[in-house]
Amino acid sequence: TVPLVLPDHDAGEAEPDGGEEHQIEPVAARESPEPVHDPKVLQNGPHRLVPESDLELVREDESKSPSRPMASADDRRTLDRMLTTGGRMNTNAGTNVVETSGLTKRFGARVAVDAVDLHVPRGSAFGYLGPNGAGKTTLIRMLLGLTRASAGTMRLLGRPVPAERSAALASVGAIVEEPRFHGHLTGRENLTVIATARGPEAYGRIDGALARVGLAQRADERVKRYSLGMRQRLGVARSLLADPELLILDEPTNGLDPAGIHEFRAMIRGFVAEGRTVLLSSHLLDEVEKICDAVAIVDRGRVVMQGSIA
Repeated sequence: TVPLVLPDHDAGEAEPDGGEEHQIEPVAARESPEPVHDPKVLQNGPHRLVPESDLELVREDESKSPSRPMASADDRRTLDRMLTTGGRMNTNAGTNVVETSGLTKRFGARVAVDAVDLHVPRGSAFGYLGPNGAGKTTLIRMLLGLTRASAGTMRLLGRPVPAERSAALASVGAIVEEPRFHGHLTGRENLTVIATARGPEAYGRIDGALARVGLAQRADERVKRYSLGMRQRLGVARSLLADPELLILDEPTNGLDPAGIHEFRAMIRGFVAEGRTVLLSSHLLDEVEKICDAVAIVDRGRVVMQGSIA
């Protein structure tokens, strides 16, 4: 089946100053040396590494994005039913690892994120679904403290952001847009640089993280030889060095071929089985349905519906 791609809107998400996008790898020190999860969860053997295509990553500036197929009439009707039938989906009332209230971001007169109330249940895979230009990356950047909110409040793992940003991000792993690395270093060497900032316990997670994302056999190659899909995998491995309770992934299946996407689904479900929470953004309805337990549907910066996926 061909993945459904939601249509674009005219409004892009890029900030007006046109500066380089910030890359996130939280580096705040862990408050406790005790791992949140059993370290053996990262000791799985290497997965099969499949070739990945170097598809161009869709960026916030939609004028620079490659054209994508529009949704079929049947797919459009399916999405319309999700939005219009049965009222609001059931929202998990239990403990939430991400909570926002009235979260808003304006760029001049343009509203990129419009009064978003988001509730991400602990121990779930949560999809933030919407077309490019809908405000997905901007919301993620606010959650990570990379850009200031114009209004509203937000909490990560029970801590207010940005007031307690460093403490919250100590247990968060994240990728915003395309992960960046030192091209002249190997994959393993890049992770070693990050582990140096993280602390001594992060060194012991490098081999397991590489194996977990299927890069164990390519870890000693220079990153400049990696395909985009391999860099995406290395970005996930980098996030695992923090032994995170929460993973935030922005369009994580970009650059993966069909076999790679299938393996990625299994990897995400494995994280959830360990007790982690995964928040991922996507414009692919089919992938969100197959990966996630709950979803928020966003359109023009506003969440129109959220809750569990039946």
